[in-house]
Amino acid sequence: MTIPDRSSGMGERTDGAPDAVPISRWRSGLVHGALLLVAAALVARSAQVQLLEHAEWARLAERQHVRDVAVVPPRGTLLDATGSVLVETREQMKLAIAPQELRTVRLKGPEGRKREVDARAALRK
Repeated sequence: MTIPDRSSGMGERTDGAPDAVPISRWRSGLVHGALLLVAAALVARSAQVQLLEHAEWARLAERQHVRDVAVVPPRGTLLDATGSVLVETREQMKLAIAPQELRTVRLKGPEGRKREVDARAALRK
């Protein structure tokens, strides 16, 4: 069994593995300082978005996601005195597209080659 030499810091342990290399206080302080700066930047940006820019972000979110739509309840079928159908309810679907959210789309042309189409320009036609 050998006793490690502690004077140089690079002695051997009793199991034969070398001692761990000491970490300098300067490097450790530098890493901790960098982590502290990143954490402070995240907290500052979070505070800016949540406290100072709250009204603007809430307005944008409301405009994007909430829209009041009047839904008319179905009337059902209206019959005349003899039982013939005068009016019947038919369900309809309405599709709305937000052009500002469209991008270029890759489509296959009639000749089989792929091509890019500006979706906003296609809507204008």
